[in-house]
Formats: sequence, C-alpha cells, structure tokens
Amino acid sequence: MSFGQTDEEENSQKATRGGDGFGLSANYNSTKAKIYGSFLGGASVSSESVSGFGFGIFVQGSFSESLKIKTDIVYNTATNDGASSSSILVPGVLKFYTSTGGFNIQAGIMSAFSLEDIDTDIGKKSSISGALGLGYDADNFLMEARYYPQLTNSSNIEGMKIKGITLSFGLSYLF
Repeated sequence: MSFGQTDEEENSQKATRGGDGFGLSANYNSTKAKIYGSFLGGASVSSESVSGFGFGIFVQGSFSESLKIKTDIVYNTATNDGASSSSILVPGVLKFYTSTGGFNIQAGIMSAFSLEDIDTDIGKKSSISGALGLGYDADNFLMEARYYPQLTNSSNIEGMKIKGITLSFGLSYLF
C-alpha cells in the first residue's frame, strides 16, 4: 500500500492501469518523409504528410506495479494521391505508470515491413524507428499517442537518405 492511500484507493488505481493479456487495437497514423544527403547536393526535401489507418492485435504484460510491456502486430494501410500502400508494423514499448491512475509514459522501438513490391536497388522493405508516447489506461480501454522517428535509412541509393517521422493515435481494448 502506498503512503496515505486506503486499500480501496489503491485497488481503484490498479484497475485503471489495465491488466495483462491480449487485445485488439486501431490507430490513425500520419507520416512525413525527409530526403537528404550528398545525392541532393546537401539539400533536404520533406514530403507531404501521408495518412493511414491500422488494425491489429497486441499482448501486454507486467514487470511490476508501475512497469508494463506492450507489443503489437498491426496491419497498416495509407493512401496518397490515389495510390495506396500497406505494411506490417511491430511496435514494442515499455509503459511507465505515473502515480496518478492509468497515465503512462511509453518508450520503445518499432519495426516496419512494407508489403509492396519495392525495387531494392532504390529502397528497402523494412525500417526501424524509435517510439516515444503518452497513454492512459481506463480499465480495459487503452488510449495512446506516439511519436516514431525512423532510425534506419530507407534508401539504397548512394549518398541519399530517406527517413520518416510518424505520429500515431490509437485506441485498444484489452480482453
């Protein structure tokens, strides 16, 4: 029991932190790519934002009362100027709970795998991104906002680097 809390207050706080198990997730993503390097004479170019939706499954487990791990497998689809693309996203985050209910800070990593035909002379089919986020667990509903800065280069062209930045807003249900 925490200092100054009754058993009822402590049990209420535990309930808002979600449980351990598996569930379903849905999210909205917005991604913007930055292209730079000696290939462009040192200049950099940013793309327009591309929006998409993802649906998937996840598993969540506890290390302690204030530390959990959550791993998702998400099918993501995005459309830009009539062209669509799809990918599999596999984020894994540690969730550090604050002292107030279900609020948590998230940090981890995400792997992304394109399901499109990609000319491997030009680009790569997979990437690794960092993951930083904020979340709130309300019983079995988990809400989160995450920032994914890409860590690996998506280009196979000498002197060119392509990296994306993604913002994601998600809602999950824990069974």
